[in-house]
Parts: sequence; C-alpha cells; structure tokens
Amino acid sequence: MSNERQRGGSAGRGSNAAARPCDDQLILELAIEWLPFNGPSSEDIWVQFGIDRTQFWERISCLLRYRRWTWLLDASTIRALSEQAATKLQAHQRSIKESDKTMTPEHQLRRIHHP
Repeated sequence: MSNERQRGGSAGRGSNAAARPCDDQLILELAIEWLPFNGPSSEDIWVQFGIDRTQFWERISCLLRYRRWTWLLDASTIRALSEQAATKLQAHQRSIKESDKTMTPEHQLRRIHHP
C-alpha cells in the first residue's frame, strides 16, 4: 500500500474519503501501537508521515487535548500517551539547551537568525 493511501492522501473522484483514516488517526494508532516500546523510531515516523520525532510528539500532545480523539481512547491510554509525549518533548528541550551550552556566541546568533 502506498504511503499516500496509508496516510489517507488526497481523495480522488469517486473515492470514499470518509472510509480512509486521516493523518491524525494514523499518528495516534502508531503511538498506541508503540506505546509499550517507548514510541516509534524516528525512521518509522519519517517514512509514514514525513515529520521528525519532535513534530510527532508535539502532534500527539495536541491531539490528546481534543475530544474528537480522546472519546475514542480509555483514560489509561490517554495518560500513558500524554506522559510519553511530555517525556520525549522534555528530552528534546534538554538536548537543545545542552547544545546551546557548547555553541560559541557566534553560532548561537547564527542559529537565531537562520533556524
């Protein structure tokens, strides 16, 4: 199955778009599938959605705030996903702070002006 079809890509004429899951649903499904294993790999996330790991966890965190998705999940799954997303995002923030400590002031300025 192609990535576009897996991800619920654009619907062609005569297709049943409602039958295809959207990216949000697929992202949640992947996170739930990999929940016991500390989340999916960066490679799996990139191949399936074309986003990096930080964007994936930010999206999970955001989705868990909407009733559209939370009514489909039990409380323990929501809590576990929220905790995992928070942990991943905190680790990312720490790594940014650590890399800033090792950068020269010139590199830090360059990073601010050219993200």
